[in-house]
Amino acid sequence: MNRILLVFTSWPYPTDNGKKVMLKSILEFIIYKYGENVIDLILIDNEEITYNPFKGLKIFQVFPSNVTKIKNLILLQNKSFQERILYDKKILNLLVNLLKSNQYRFIVFDTLRTGQYLEYIPNKYRKNTKFILYMDDLFHLRYERILKSIKKYNLNIAELKLLGNFEKFLKNLPLLKVIKNHPKIQLWLLKKEKELIKKRELEKIKMFDKNLLISYEEATLLKSLSKQENIYVLPPLVDYSPVQRRKKHNENIFIFLGNLAVPHNRISLEYFIKTNIENCIRYIPNFKLLIIGKNISDNLNKLVQTYSKNIEYKGYVDNLNNYMESSAGMIIPLLFGSGVKLKTLEALSFGVPIISTKFGLEGIKMDYKLKDEILEDNIYNFYNRMIKLTNNEFNKYISNLEKENFLKYYSKQKVEKIYEKIFS
Repeated sequence: MNRILLVFTSWPYPTDNGKKVMLKSILEFIIYKYGENVIDLILIDNEEITYNPFKGLKIFQVFPSNVTKIKNLILLQNKSFQERILYDKKILNLLVNLLKSNQYRFIVFDTLRTGQYLEYIPNKYRKNTKFILYMDDLFHLRYERILKSIKKYNLNIAELKLLGNFEKFLKNLPLLKVIKNHPKIQLWLLKKEKELIKKRELEKIKMFDKNLLISYEEATLLKSLSKQENIYVLPPLVDYSPVQRRKKHNENIFIFLGNLAVPHNRISLEYFIKTNIENCIRYIPNFKLLIIGKNISDNLNKLVQTYSKNIEYKGYVDNLNNYMESSAGMIIPLLFGSGVKLKTLEALSFGVPIISTKFGLEGIKMDYKLKDEILEDNIYNFYNRMIKLTNNEFNKYISNLEKENFLKYYSKQKVEKIYEKIFS
């Protein structure tokens, strides 16, 4: 019987960030189609699995030692830094041994951090197996935009916390403290990593049968840059239970949703508060901003405390239904970013009116009629858009447009057909 192998860097549960949403989408569709008993999963992560709904799934959990990471940083000069940190000969041996003893229908690699292992697999073990690279988004584009935003908005590098979620892979590494305490080193690393990962992204996609991106724009860009056609769009497969009609909402309540450990979320929200909050309070009676997401920073917490009557931090919320039903809208004031923002799709599915910069809408299929109403690239003008949404009729109009757009492009039935083609 042909098996299936997945190589992930995160366990999808709890599903508390966008990356995990996508890994969960891939895992659950493949289980639905083929059954959990034919799937092997190599998990390159040292965090304990506290919840596993699939007892038939065979999991091999491995993680490079700190000694290996340091050696790789010095020796593997042709790779990006993130690849060096997650390379380990013992992981390669595990992968090769699995290929020796099993016939795999296909193998899905989670970004180039794990896709790099395909370089070392002997050709004799690749026969009759398809190799799929889930790229998430174009990392070089993400880093390029961060660098531009640092310059444009004069952002404090120390406050950016550029490592974001990747920091978990550097725990207990002596270098981590040095990097975190020296912003100039962080900036140099970011510039260098942008160059390294761009080269790797353009070169290594040739090895794979299929390369998957969430964003339509990024898929088009990568095809143009690489001159390759083996690039496909993979939207999230999420069975949202949307509110059919938001019968009643509070005209004065707005929400921000996102993991605050991610630089583009944290920095953008802080910038929005500094540039808009006074006008929101002045022109929207009893204005309230609810911040939903874990990992609040000290700086953001200070802003919340300063405006405690008007801003409330909710932390991570497992079920968003009540907030989606009751809010007047969701703000997505991103100053930079790349890839599809899953919070945007979630808001569309509920029909929660959005006000967003281009970075919050990028890569999402959307009719121009809707885009014209919700796109706002002038951060200073967000409060005016929010005032408009306090009008019930206009709010309802935007809500209906969003629901129609979601059902047209992102309903479960439509997305399942895409997954069926890719993972057949």
